Amino acid sequence: RRDHRERFTIRSADWVLRVRRFKVMASEQIGEKLRADNRPPDQNAEALRTSPNHSFASFSHEMAFVFDRFKVDARKSDLALGFGRLAEEHPGHLVSVSMRSKFLVICAVLLAGSVLLWALVTIESKRVSTNAPDASGVQTVLGQTRHFATPATDQSRTARGLQRFTYDIHAPANDEEFVISMRTAMAEPNEHRKQKALLDLFEYLTPQNAEAVRGLFFEFDKVGVRQGFAWEAFWTRWGEVDGAGAMRYLRDHPDEGGQEWSYNNMMAGWAATDPAAARGWLLANGDDPHLRESLSGYAREAARADLSRTTRDVFASSQDNGVVFWAVSALCDAANRAGIGGVQKWFDTLSPKEKAIAFEHAQWRINDAPVEVAAEWFRQQAGEPWRDDKHLGLLAQKYVAKDPLAALAWLAALPPSSQTGEFAGLLPALETWTRLDGTASAQWLNGRESEPWFAAAAAGHFLGLRTQNNQTAQEFLQEFDADSQQRIVRAIQQRR
Repeated sequence: RRDHRERFTIRSADWVLRVRRFKVMASEQIGEKLRADNRPPDQNAEALRTSPNHSFASFSHEMAFVFDRFKVDARKSDLALGFGRLAEEHPGHLVSVSMRSKFLVICAVLLAGSVLLWALVTIESKRVSTNAPDASGVQTVLGQTRHFATPATDQSRTARGLQRFTYDIHAPANDEEFVISMRTAMAEPNEHRKQKALLDLFEYLTPQNAEAVRGLFFEFDKVGVRQGFAWEAFWTRWGEVDGAGAMRYLRDHPDEGGQEWSYNNMMAGWAATDPAAARGWLLANGDDPHLRESLSGYAREAARADLSRTTRDVFASSQDNGVVFWAVSALCDAANRAGIGGVQKWFDTLSPKEKAIAFEHAQWRINDAPVEVAAEWFRQQAGEPWRDDKHLGLLAQKYVAKDPLAALAWLAALPPSSQTGEFAGLLPALETWTRLDGTASAQWLNGRESEPWFAAAAAGHFLGLRTQNNQTAQEFLQEFDADSQQRIVRAIQQRR
């Protein structure tokens, strides 16, 4: 039986070869067993038919056919019955043989199918990669059809399993399709794809379809969806394609929300494509309630091309410092594109009145330079009437954190503020230093009570101590006479 179990382990294509090895042995053993039973052939066939393993009859006849083909000395019915009896005695073994064969066939079919599928996918990928710009995807958003192109296949990105960040945009066939595409882009949940799609679509904005796009923002506002990026980009683009028309719309609809930034962005777009027309409107509408926003937007864009001309335009458009204030900030940003040196050079070209408006903007940007550079520039301006100490405290704190003694020597050498008459900068500097090293700051103050700036410095030391221990701060204040205490308290109250 063990011999039969080993020999009948038939695998796929080599089963015929296995049969050849044991055909003689099987024939003799099976023939002897059948002859010993003394059954006639017809009973052999009937026994096989009524066997519980009749399902293996076809298998038995196939094996009998093989033995007959190789001229094995045994009757077909004997072989069939022999295999039938083997099936009765070892049903699990023949089942495993049959199932294994079926399993191998199924695996072969699946393998062939997989190879075919791989070939089809490869061919299709190449076709999509070649024709991607012409293939469009469809998606329904807010009841409308999406008109984004199917993302083109990038081989390196595909190999890494990454999805493309952006969509290609088809040129809209008409204004109706353009508005539908805009609505779909505004509803895109991925912010990166949304911004890219909007910027691409705004290339197709025209004076004729601009108001229809404006209406889309009302739709999203009604459901509480803010479109900040789209809003700014829309007004900038409308200003580029039709500045006069966009301005006319804004002035005809004064009750619509967000007017301040609408004027600002629209005028920036207008200045980018027709600076002469934008400049003419500003000079002719000096009393417009939105002149401040319009002027700031104009300066933000026009200064990129001609900083000197834009500077003259800004200061000529209004005598109201409040109107030109933010436009001057935009001018300073444009100068800062050339670095701190660009800001310093631009500031030097201004008149004293213009410098008074521009000083805090210039210092704010110059403070980003190394503290020694920023401190030297402030020192040069410290005795001028346009000096402004609004951002001096920030520079003092930055300097004292790096080099306390050098920072305090610089501050002590500055003249009092032309605005308040006080020694600005010392209070925040001592407050910062006391927090970092209270012992060192106390030693530096000791013996300087006669200095004109001592009250401001002592006030800073007091505030630094109070953040750590209020009782210690009060004990420090009690060390001075009543007059000195009043001056210290006054300095605290005047801190900026």
